[in-house]
Amino acid sequence: MLDNVPVRPLIGKCDIIIAVDIRPIEKIEKIEGVPEIIVRTFQMSVGIQKDIKESCDLVIQLDELSGYNILDTHHNEDIFELGYNYVKNLDVSKIRKMIG
Repeated sequence: MLDNVPVRPLIGKCDIIIAVDIRPIEKIEKIEGVPEIIVRTFQMSVGIQKDIKESCDLVIQLDELSGYNILDTHHNEDIFELGYNYVKNLDVSKIRKMIG
């Protein structure tokens, strides 16, 4: 697996570690064709591994992103809005408590 969220160098050097998982792994009932196999393989190789999630104080993960194909760039604005609104509506008090 790829280390697309390299938090290991930050452990013990930061007060809090926040990671963003941009490709949630969704359950797929049926994969049709080589392009879908390639996309699925890529998605599974770059997802945040469980041990990395456990090393983070906060993992931002938008399940709504699973409805977008990584190769489809026609929805960039929609994806940006999803992420922006999610972070904008985060409970900042929890993050403040982490910082101390």
